[in-house]
Amino acid sequence: MLPASGGVLLYLTANLMFMVLHTLAAQAWFGRAPRNAEVEAARFAASLGAASVAPLRYAGALEGAGKKAARLGALIQAGLDVPPGFVVREAAVRRFTAEGRWSEDDRAAILAEFQRLGEPRVAVRSSGVNEDGADSSFAGIYESVLDVGDSELFDALARVARSQTSERARGYAGAHHSEERLGIVVQAMVPAEYAGVLFTEHPGESGTMLVECVRGLGEDLVSGRAQPTSHRFGRFSGARLDSDAAPIDLAPLVALGRRVEALFGTPQDVEWAYAKGRFLLLQAREITRTSRSGRDARSLREEERARLLKLCQGARPDEVALEQNELSELLPEPTPYSLALMQSLWAHGGSTDRACRELGVPYDVHPDSPPMVESAFGRLYIQRLEERRRLAKGPGSLAAFRLARDAERIEARFRSGFLPAFLRGSRIDLAADLSRLSSSEVAELHRDRRARFVNEVYLQAEIVNVAADLLFKAAVRGLQKRGLDPAEHLAHTPTTVVDEGLALLSTAGRDMRSREQFQSLYGHRSPLDYELSHPRFDEDPALVDEQAARAAASPGHGRSSAPALPGSRVLRLSVERARRFAALKEEAKHHALRELAFLRRILVELGARSGLCERIFQLTPAEVDRWRAASSRCAPRASGRTNAASATRPCVRCRSKAASHRRSWSRWMWSRARSSSRGCPQDGCAARACPVPAACAAAPGCSSPRARSTACCRERSSWPASPIRPGRRCSRAPAASSPKWAAGSATPPSWPGSTASPPSWAPRAPCRPCGTATSCAWARTAASRSSPSAAWRPAPRPRSRCESVASRPSPAARTGVPRLRRGQARSRRPSVP
Repeated sequence: MLPASGGVLLYLTANLMFMVLHTLAAQAWFGRAPRNAEVEAARFAASLGAASVAPLRYAGALEGAGKKAARLGALIQAGLDVPPGFVVREAAVRRFTAEGRWSEDDRAAILAEFQRLGEPRVAVRSSGVNEDGADSSFAGIYESVLDVGDSELFDALARVARSQTSERARGYAGAHHSEERLGIVVQAMVPAEYAGVLFTEHPGESGTMLVECVRGLGEDLVSGRAQPTSHRFGRFSGARLDSDAAPIDLAPLVALGRRVEALFGTPQDVEWAYAKGRFLLLQAREITRTSRSGRDARSLREEERARLLKLCQGARPDEVALEQNELSELLPEPTPYSLALMQSLWAHGGSTDRACRELGVPYDVHPDSPPMVESAFGRLYIQRLEERRRLAKGPGSLAAFRLARDAERIEARFRSGFLPAFLRGSRIDLAADLSRLSSSEVAELHRDRRARFVNEVYLQAEIVNVAADLLFKAAVRGLQKRGLDPAEHLAHTPTTVVDEGLALLSTAGRDMRSREQFQSLYGHRSPLDYELSHPRFDEDPALVDEQAARAAASPGHGRSSAPALPGSRVLRLSVERARRFAALKEEAKHHALRELAFLRRILVELGARSGLCERIFQLTPAEVDRWRAASSRCAPRASGRTNAASATRPCVRCRSKAASHRRSWSRWMWSRARSSSRGCPQDGCAARACPVPAACAAAPGCSSPRARSTACCRERSSWPASPIRPGRRCSRAPAASSPKWAAGSATPPSWPGSTASPPSWAPRAPCRPCGTATSCAWARTAASRSSPSAAWRPAPRPRSRCESVASRPSPAARTGVPRLRRGQARSRRPSVP
């Protein structure tokens, strides 16, 4: 028995190994089949070398065959019906043009290929290197000769070749700055019963295909000698859109058009012919101008239609692809920023994805998944196809059991673990003064708080939201099993923050105390909470009045008593848990919107500094980050206080930087930013390196660098400003009406038009801004009076372009201070008025 068993085991092992080897060999063979066709074409093209003529099948791998021949070769390689033929390469055509006749070698090669083709009649067409392109099409510029026999072949080839040097061709090539090189395609002549043109995208409608059909040859249509019949079909559905019947069945042609567009990746203009019951493709070129090419309202509408059709590709004609739900009511007409932020909540790694992973709920989303929320003509819709795909697998029994077991823990973690610290931070955010931050700091804060909202704050709210939804569905199923009405038992939730807000809002219009309580409770919210461009209640009192009027006009709805819960303990616990989480869901959303309100404050601040104002919400978050990163290299430095002198344009040294950044980013955004930006308080420089003016080293009351800086800047900022005149080192010229004082005067006179006095005059302790390249005007004047020989010491050379600008005192500090003119002696005192 043992030898027999050993033989069987050996036999089975050998068979198993043979099957594995057979599988690997089959996979390798069929996996390399498409690659073998490409390799074969490349090898055949290499074997041709500098041959004058080549089969049309391999034209895509040849140099000098022309664009038309290359595309026909690609169609043949893809298995589409194309009349056979060959191509005369550009080198042979160039020799004919130079010598005026075909060389003996070229004639022999052409005749041999014509005989190998075996067709009695052929069509001879041009195939230029720049032909059928997006910038230059050369349509109708070169000659085409149809129905050519063997005796007329070389005359037809010469006619097409000479059309390259015609006046019409030279004029067209010169107007489009393209030096054309010409190949010639020779194809079998198709005795067409019908012919025409197929536009895989209608030139006037982005959602349809257009077929133009004539009886006989298509040359009559191209030349304009015949009037075609037009037929429209859906681009993706293929359904006929016109009532007029076509003379032949065009459905196979529409399917061919889809294959051609898929092959080349763009909408195609396809010339076709119908003969002996089948369609043949004569030419395919890109559509150079579509309904989406312009920038008018119609073109933008068609561009949006094309985007939506591509989005819905794959849906059945009777299937709903885009649908509005309750989320569409919260964000009916989203701005690009709000839409992108909403999409990030449902994206891979967003709040919903992380919440489902934590709760063990299936949510099938990948980094390359399309967004689940989309805008269609400005309105918010849900992609039902994507939603059904992501939620195809519902939560299993294990996940439902785990959620029911951990419901109290989830609620306690939100109320005790997350909410207290978050509310404390929200109160700090409410007291924050963003105007005291620099632009780069505000931009960094924008990135951090947006990421915090998606990955932390709204994650906690989404965990509660997903749990509440699943617990609600579980309670509905339990009630329906016992024949009870779910709406009757689940509608009576505990009092939520929304109920409290509505109660206060109904009396806010006539009771100031209720109004204050409403704004304290609801001030961070808005009628459109998730639309960041919409002001909050604490920003616009008119919103409170409007909502109060609506609440007063609408009839009040008292809360009726809840019906008795079912007798089953498990069902009663399920209903109670669903009610409690419904209230917790509203509370979690209410508090998460505090972070969204602070994010709106940051964006409003960025919009004010950039000059975009409310238009900043027309950018996506990624565009805001990129734009701030580009503009911060030569952007204004923020200060807590602004004046007329600080609204400046970049200085001479910074303008070159602004120009380079403008080239690297959007011209429009940079032009808006430069024209409306608030200048740095340092001599009109718009560089990011410019700091807040340094302190007067010996100013009274300046016990610390920070205090000195604050006090000095506060006094200087109220002085009258001088006109701006950019010059060397961003210098400003003093105002013509700047006050001057008599030489030897210990203190300057009063400052006209000023509400504050200059810093205390201390000749023995001059004002020395920290790190300045040159002493400020007060220090120069004081030093010149006390010790003329010690005044005007040269400062070390700054290390960077804007460092000298950054180190100079603010323009307000020098208002009215006399300056030395070019050529004036440094020890000379200011002139007497």
